[in-house]
Amino acid sequence: MVAADWLVILMQEEWTFESILPGLLDPEESDWVEECLYTQKLSMDEFYRLHLDVLTTVTGRPWYVALRLIEVARSSWNALGGEVVMKADAASLSIAGWLDVLYLLILRNMDDSKVSMFLSQLEMPPIGFAEDPAELEMSPAAFMALGSD
Repeated sequence: MVAADWLVILMQEEWTFESILPGLLDPEESDWVEECLYTQKLSMDEFYRLHLDVLTTVTGRPWYVALRLIEVARSSWNALGGEVVMKADAASLSIAGWLDVLYLLILRNMDDSKVSMFLSQLEMPPIGFAEDPAELEMSPAAFMALGSD
């Protein structure tokens, strides 16, 4: 899907996960997902996490960063919209590419003194979704391998 298709959903003030899954599925796939939920082959928690994984995958960044960027665009469209439309063709770009352009435009239009705070707030995982510190650690061998060709 191109960015425009995603933005129809994600730019809504009150969108729901159901507009993604099963909303983006064809009727047979939607029925299959509902059957998995009904028979508990898929728990509601797994179903919720699946939505977040889909958003993370298609946006090329953590789901919460993507949703925050989209909210900045939606709530500041009067200031950003014209430039976003001129520089990011939502009908031809992926949602990840569109968000890359949006991110750049936001930073370029922001006062330098506010950039650090904005980035800190943008990238902070919501409570309960913080990365496992063990996953973020790199072994000494992996670190040393970064410098070798």
